[in-house]
Amino acid sequence: MLCPTDPVPHDGILIDWAYSTRVGGQIRAICPDEKSSYPPEVFAKKPASPATDIYMSALCMIRLLGGKITKSGPEIPTAVPRLIRGLLRSCLLSVAHRPKDVFEVFRDFEQILKQLYGPRKFRPFSMPRTAT
Repeated sequence: MLCPTDPVPHDGILIDWAYSTRVGGQIRAICPDEKSSYPPEVFAKKPASPATDIYMSALCMIRLLGGKITKSGPEIPTAVPRLIRGLLRSCLLSVAHRPKDVFEVFRDFEQILKQLYGPRKFRPFSMPRTAT
């Protein structure tokens, strides 16, 4: 889960390590309600790797973009630009063909965003305050 740390630079941190394991370890706990979110290597009892996280992060992003994860596979909305859909699909390939490095995916995503929307531009970020 991403948690905003500072609204000015739009940074985030990952929290909730309940199901974590070390690289090379085996994932021992699977959330039953989220079985469709796990890559095939988890059910084949293969060791966890950064590619495992990349797969699961891509599915999370697909959901955030309005897509669905079905038994026949993820459905990425056609409103999502083709280049972004392609990057997300590359993160769902077999573990041997999936990106191995999250920084590689991040750099590719930054390039795609620059190509689609131009150079980075600061946009003020404000969150409405909720009554307590």
